[in-house]
Amino acid sequence: MSADKANDVANLPPTSDERLSPEQQKEKAEVVKAAVKKIKTWFNYHHSSLGLNSSENPWIPLLNKVHQINNAPPHQPSNAQFYMNMDKFKPLCDSEFEKVWPTLGLSQDYIVSNWVKTAKRLLEDELPEVQKQVHTLVMKAHAKVVKDFKKGLWVSDNLDLDAQAQATFSLIATMQPLLDGIQLITGLHLCLLAAPT
Repeated sequence: MSADKANDVANLPPTSDERLSPEQQKEKAEVVKAAVKKIKTWFNYHHSSLGLNSSENPWIPLLNKVHQINNAPPHQPSNAQFYMNMDKFKPLCDSEFEKVWPTLGLSQDYIVSNWVKTAKRLLEDELPEVQKQVHTLVMKAHAKVVKDFKKGLWVSDNLDLDAQAQATFSLIATMQPLLDGIQLITGLHLCLLAAPT
């Protein structure tokens, strides 16, 4: 482990578990474990009723981490991921991908990973100054995220684009039964609004 990485870990704020007594930690672990089990069962039931494969449920990795303490600093996105989402280069990446994708003959499962591959190829074709600029922006954005993480303000982004796409696809179908259930029990009508950030 590098000295910088060791300092990052050493300077992290104390976790909530470190402030609890051993008895409180044990009680918390049992409550979280039971809650996660109930939520997983609920997700699997609704995925099955929708005809979705529960083994590919994109929400399970998130639930698996509910009771884990993450002391690792945030992951840094690749230059290509950052490049393909920059306002200046996004139209080029999208346009090039739309030309190439139909010729590949691949299933929709590979759409996001090939989008990133297209962005990576375009970034490699850019001038060295542009590549350096993108890398500098990635480093600055990551430094800000690490700073927020040390203050306890950071929430992990899901950087697996395939999982993001699958989660987005299944979000409303997965959550609507929960919202309907809340309405039946409370009489309150809840509406789910989702938009890209």
